[in-house]
Amino acid sequence: MRLLKLVIIAFVVVNLASCAATFVDKSITSQSVDDIAILEHEDPIHGGIVIERIDGKWRGNGIIHEYKLAPGTHTIGVMINRAFYASTQQNATFTVLAGRRYVIRGYTEDDNAARKEKIKWDFQIIDKATGARVDVESKSD
Repeated sequence: MRLLKLVIIAFVVVNLASCAATFVDKSITSQSVDDIAILEHEDPIHGGIVIERIDGKWRGNGIIHEYKLAPGTHTIGVMINRAFYASTQQNATFTVLAGRRYVIRGYTEDDNAARKEKIKWDFQIIDKATGARVDVESKSD
């Protein structure tokens, strides 16, 4: 019985720890906010937009709200995952600057997620300071 309690507690701790995860680009040499760019995902749970890959690599487990990136050009792989509908992955390239914050925003043409046919959707990466779109326009599936 004691072993079962330990297993349950370990399971809960691991799940809680992965709830507010941060992705860190492996090429970052400094953790100073002046030396990195941060991509925010405002609603990774209910927004439907799922960031799957950064620069071709799987982003890891957990609900990730923040992506710390090295300055420069990156490629992001994104999909939409909503009730009764999941898309194929879209890729977009974007360039980030050190010390800046960016946000990913997704939208759909039709919010009726119960439809089984394709939903038109897209996403943008926005510089939070200027409001300018920084990604190369993505391609809808």
